[in-house]
Amino acid sequence: MSTTGSFFHISDFHLNPLYVQNVTPATYCATTPGYQTYNYSDSFNLGYGQYGCDPPFGLIQAAVNEMKVINANPDFIVFTGDMAGHSMPPEVTLSAIDNVTQTIIQSFPKTPFIPTIGNNDLPQDYFLSVVPNAPWLKKLAEIWSPLFPSSTQKSSFTYGGYYSHDLAINGGSSLKVIALNTVLYSIKHDPNTTSITDPLGQFSWLSSQLSEARANHQKVYITGHIPPGSSPYKDEEFWFQPYVSQYFNITVPYSDVIEICLFGHLHRDDFRVVYNSSVEDGAFSIEVEGGVAVVFNEDDKPVPVSAMLLSPSLSPVSDTNPTIRLVFYDQSHLGVLDYYQYYADLFKAITKGSIEWSLEYSFDKSYGFSEISASTVSSLLENIIQDPRLFNEWIARRVSQFNSSRLKFYCSMAALNRDRFVECAELADKFTSFL
Repeated sequence: MSTTGSFFHISDFHLNPLYVQNVTPATYCATTPGYQTYNYSDSFNLGYGQYGCDPPFGLIQAAVNEMKVINANPDFIVFTGDMAGHSMPPEVTLSAIDNVTQTIIQSFPKTPFIPTIGNNDLPQDYFLSVVPNAPWLKKLAEIWSPLFPSSTQKSSFTYGGYYSHDLAINGGSSLKVIALNTVLYSIKHDPNTTSITDPLGQFSWLSSQLSEARANHQKVYITGHIPPGSSPYKDEEFWFQPYVSQYFNITVPYSDVIEICLFGHLHRDDFRVVYNSSVEDGAFSIEVEGGVAVVFNEDDKPVPVSAMLLSPSLSPVSDTNPTIRLVFYDQSHLGVLDYYQYYADLFKAITKGSIEWSLEYSFDKSYGFSEISASTVSSLLENIIQDPRLFNEWIARRVSQFNSSRLKFYCSMAALNRDRFVECAELADKFTSFL
């Protein structure tokens, strides 16, 4: 009889140790070079952070406390990168990473904690020397040393920023979590890596890990910070294309082994689907049949082979509300079944002075799928595109219910006298200047 287990998938905390309430979002509310201050009303409580800024420790502690309320004994915790805030000095970045790590370890001392590197977990944004055993990786390895049960994990991480973690699940199944350093493949990586076929040997290592997992009858969860793919708002890819091709050429043949891929970075609640032809040109088409958009040509429809879940951020720096995700999975076959997305309305925290967490939605109850697999996520994406109401619900969830126009809408509906409206709108502008 199958039993259901759970784990947290959290991401992009972006702790800002230099946070000051009246510093503008131009420097993420941090007292870094060039920062500016402004006046704000004493009636606003900014102790948990503000939109457009990385958060103070108060929000980190509140989130971890809420995690214990949601589930004090998860099977494991996955953190998909960016513990540290944006544009921090290197010593502050290390301090932030250590602070987040210790806060989670102290709250979940017996729970395996599996973090990955984000682009802001480096001495400079996206900067990592592409040499084995880089000094920065040695420093991170010391901070994360308590998280590595074996010397092999620590040496692998020190070598290239990647490692794997084998977990014996209660049902007797064996799960391998492969934590990748995907910052290496970013188009923003410094130094440029395009002349290197396999930066720090990670692709070769990934192939051997997947082969080993199949031989040992293990299932695999792949984790990383920056996902492959492109931004929906910019003509910009996240990885250099040759690395995308290599990654899919390695992973697609192991679709029977890989159960799910978990990423962060976008600060958005998002999905991705890997198809058997993901690296081929011309695999996708959009046609209109009877006025309904059809994402694929049914005569030559690619087969979904793997799904990616992108966790939204805890940090409100990209105009989202703080989030926590609890994922449910089958402890026998290790397939992912559902997740509960929790969020805190930072707008209310700022105006009321206390933070409250709520269940935003369940994947199963909201989308009607009792498992999260390549086929169900592929179907979900087609449903979202073809159903305007579902699309709008997804858009709201994508930013965890944040909307910067809330006060202006209130003014237009409640202040019908022109002078009152202008007064209300001016107050709204002052408020949303840091929202």
